[in-house]
Amino acid sequence: MDLSELNIFPKYVPCKNIECDAPFSSTIQAALALLEYMNYEKPNSTLKFTCNKCFTRNEYSFNELLKFLPTNKRPKKLPVNEVFVLILIPIKTERPMDNPAFGERVRAKILDRNDDTFFCQLLEKSLIAPTLTDKDIIYCRDVSGFIFAFDRLIGDILGGRFEPIQKIAPPKGSNFGLFFVKEDSLNNELLIPANPKCLNPSCNYIFSFTANKLKEMLKATPNPEILFDRKYLMIECPICSTNKVITEQFINSLYPV
Repeated sequence: MDLSELNIFPKYVPCKNIECDAPFSSTIQAALALLEYMNYEKPNSTLKFTCNKCFTRNEYSFNELLKFLPTNKRPKKLPVNEVFVLILIPIKTERPMDNPAFGERVRAKILDRNDDTFFCQLLEKSLIAPTLTDKDIIYCRDVSGFIFAFDRLIGDILGGRFEPIQKIAPPKGSNFGLFFVKEDSLNNELLIPANPKCLNPSCNYIFSFTANKLKEMLKATPNPEILFDRKYLMIECPICSTNKVITEQFINSLYPV
């Protein structure tokens, strides 16, 4: 019987020696984020550590660690017919940049899909497009892995017309990020985020940290952890408490602001 079956959920990764009460220095959430990052680079990775008190050699899989989290704290996948739709509103900047825009991720239901195009209905309110309702049908397209909302459909999917989505600047303190649209050498549109999003597939939170801020945080870490041959830091989602590993390699995938 494991601790989760007793409805006991430790904060830190426990030693597997049942006679030992010394936990590993990492929280369960941080260990899960670290192991998820490790599995991305090398599938079936495990978390290995030697207990500082009893010297037991411990090894945990991702699923073993997941059992230590209460059900309501575990990352959840979206239902197969749901996505997060990205709604953007262009902004002006003092210096030339690649088409900057504020963006929010709004949960939506897929009504119809054809390769990289979608027709969706929103399942929650948008702050950038507050006039949209769950009765509106949105035409979307997959751009660089984001389901980007283009227009609102008036009428039937097979024979309706499209109208621009009415948008306003998001209120201060709302959940939005910066996005930039540029073209690659083949004239394909690239949608590049400036902020990390939550690692939990069912959470739409976008962190306010930009690439430059994350670089400062990584550099300022007093005793940075080492992941393989790279330093990393951990950030926690304030909505669902899911942790996310940030490395220099990840920071370089963001738009440099």
